[in-house]
Order: sequence, then structure tokens, then C-alpha cells
Amino acid sequence: RYNTTQNIYPPLKKESLRMKKIAFTSIMAMIITGCASTPKVHYTDVSIPNLNEKREVFLGDTLLKQGRGYYGDSITITSASGVYSSIDGGVYCKRNNNSNNYYSTNNQAIALKNTYGNITGYSNFVSYDKSAGKICPSGISLGCYDSTEISVSYKPHAFCAAENSFQQIIEYNGKSGKILNFTYREFSNNLARSAFTTNFKMDLREGDTVAYKGAMIKVFKATNNKITYELVRNFNTY
Repeated sequence: RYNTTQNIYPPLKKESLRMKKIAFTSIMAMIITGCASTPKVHYTDVSIPNLNEKREVFLGDTLLKQGRGYYGDSITITSASGVYSSIDGGVYCKRNNNSNNYYSTNNQAIALKNTYGNITGYSNFVSYDKSAGKICPSGISLGCYDSTEISVSYKPHAFCAAENSFQQIIEYNGKSGKILNFTYREFSNNLARSAFTTNFKMDLREGDTVAYKGAMIKVFKATNNKITYELVRNFNTY
């Protein structure tokens, strides 16, 4: 006699849940191992560009930068959220040329989730497959994001700031008549300090150099779209 109350699905559900738990346990074990072996890098005081070097940059570009960090390949990614993780958008830098792992200065940049969607831990790196355009949280192939889910901008030999480092930059903001416009910013841990973002101007009728916060720039030519200049003195001249 057919029993209408009989449930023929529990074995399948239990097996599915068991496999998910096994997969998630494996992911967590691999992530913990990876986090414990974050490669070390040598930080140094960096000043960009070199003094007395003639350069040309465009509207919105950085004229000079000074801070503590190192040079390495970097990616800038947008935030993303999936079944097993969520990723903070921002800059991630490579610490080892023989690896595809890119690290954030934020140790909680990647939130790790269990099969119920609850956050169970954090990580600080992703793997980037440049040819496939995929980002994998904490280097695990399960739960990767493709180009339809996350945007990636790759930059070779970029300046990567040290964690909690202090940075200063000046950007070019165009020309209005004889007036050149600039923006000065201070950053801490790659985040702009809003109280220390200010605009300043240069009047070409008063000369070809402008000084701000100890830095000095000599201007050769400027339009609203680009500027040709050289750095006479940086913020701290090193």
C-alpha cells in the first residue's frame, strides 16, 4: 500500500549536506594554512617621480607621491559577494613573483562563509587568473568570481603602500585661464583622510613654480588636459 507520508528525499539531502560540509572544511583548512604563511616584503621610503625629471601627466593624474611601501604587480577590484565569501573592493598587491596571490593591507578584506551563509572567518588575499579573468577568494578554486561578477584592473610594477603607512600626493586638476588647479591628499592605509584633502592653485602670471607642503614643482607647459613639469623638491626630499 502506498504511504503518502513517506519522504523519499532525506538520504539525498543528507548526502548533499555532508558533501558541502566536507568542501567547506577543506576550504577553511587551506585558508588557515595560507594566512599563516603570508609572504614578507621589504618596505622602503619611496618618492615618485625622481627629482629634476621632466614628465607629462594628464588631468586627474598624480604629479608626485611620497610614502612607505614597495613595488609589485597590483590589481584593483570591485567588491563582490557569493555563496562562500564576500570580498572588499580595493587594491591588492602581489608579494611573490612566483605566485598568483594578491594581498590586501586589510586582514579582514575577504569574509569567509559557511554553507548557511554565515561569516566564520576572514582572510587577506585573493588569487588572480589573468588569462581567465577570474578572482578566487583566498586562493581556493571553489567560489571564484568571473568578469560578470567582479571588475579587475591590473597594473604591473605599481607602488604598494605598507600597512598603516602615511602617504602624500598631489594631483593635477586642469587649467582655467592662467590658473592651474591641484589637489593635495593624505592617505593612511590606502584610504584618503578627508580632513587632509585640499585644493590649491597656481597663477602662471607669477612664475613657473609652485610650492605646497614643502614640495616644489616647475611647470613647463600646461593645458586643461595635461601638464609638463619636473619635481624640484618633494615633501621631504628623499
